[in-house]
Parts: sequence; C-alpha cells; structure tokens
Amino acid sequence: MGFGHDVQLSIDIGRGREITKSEALDVLGKNQEDGLILQASNSIKPNYICSCFGCCCGVLGGISSLPRPLDFVHTNYYAEVNSELCVGCGTCQERCQMNAIKLKNEIARVITKRCIGCGNCAAVCPEEAMQLKRKEDEIIPPPDSEELYNEILKRKQKIKGG
Repeated sequence: MGFGHDVQLSIDIGRGREITKSEALDVLGKNQEDGLILQASNSIKPNYICSCFGCCCGVLGGISSLPRPLDFVHTNYYAEVNSELCVGCGTCQERCQMNAIKLKNEIARVITKRCIGCGNCAAVCPEEAMQLKRKEDEIIPPPDSEELYNEILKRKQKIKGG
C-alpha cells in the first residue's frame, strides 16, 4: 500500500487505485488477521506499508532465517507474555514468523533475540496474555524517505572514508 506522490504513477499505469482511509484500515486489519507482518517504510511519514509472509518476501524470509533477527531490525516494541494469563494454547507460536515463541511447561516464552516486535502474536492471543511493550530506548526514524537516504549516504561515506 503506497502513500504520497509516488502513488500517482501506479494509478496512471493501471497498477493501483485510490482508496479511502477507512478502506486502507480495513485492508490492513484483514492483512493482520491473515497473519501478515505489517512493515512500513523506515520514516515517520512512510511511502508504503508492506504486508508480508516470510515464505514469499525475500527481506522477511532472509531476516527470519538468521539466528538473531533482532540484530538486523530496528523496532521500538517487543512481545511479552503474562504467564498468569497464558493457557499454553500455542496460537501465538503458530502465528510467529520469526520462530520467536516456544512453549515451555505449557506457557509461551518469547525468545527476545528473535522477536522483531511485529505484534502478530498479541493480535491473536485469545487470553490477551501476549502483549507488545515499548522499549525504553526508542528509535526515532527520519521524517521522510529523502532524509532516510541522506542518513544512509552519510553513514556509507563515513565508513568509506575511515
């Protein structure tokens, strides 16, 4: 799902159409129900939101195959289990595309080095035992994609120069 001036090109060539905010929220809600991981572009004002399955998305599939996906994803959230509420149904474990949830003694446990904070587990927990928590050290993305690319270029130049 795209936003901003780039979208007009997709509409002009017949590869997209304009939708209302309500329709967009409905699509995103359905995507979450289907277990897709919602990924926005890395800026405060995103150009797009992807809805991905690791089996079909090269980026997400690659990240999930790593031993520590969290090392390659910047996120402001993590999943946490309230063991008092967890009934060990395994719904969260089945939904997690990062294999970050295991059942131990019939209680869900989050493997923090694998959790990317997508929230798929919390969205389906019938007991509301799984919740997303905000990290203390919040990462604030650049305001827009132009500033994001400027920051990336500066880092590359710094690495190359020294």
